[in-house]
Amino acid sequence: MYLHTCNFLGLNAPDLGDDDMIVDSDGFIREENRPWARASCSFKRSQLPPLKELFGMRRKGMGYLPTHLGKMFNGRILTEGDFLD
Repeated sequence: MYLHTCNFLGLNAPDLGDDDMIVDSDGFIREENRPWARASCSFKRSQLPPLKELFGMRRKGMGYLPTHLGKMFNGRILTEGDFLD
């Protein structure tokens, strides 16, 4: 699900490897720099700012940064260790 979400949002993730690609600070890969693995993303600019705002309102001030989505929204690439308890 994590990789599907990254693919949909056009975000950098471990499935892209260590390729030298140009990525925004939030992890978004702009259309002109997007590899084939993110070709299905139709966004021309990052959707993370509106998603951060939405989640911030939904959580009513409660933090969500320690969650998987919170880490993704802050440009962190999750690893397999992030999903193990």
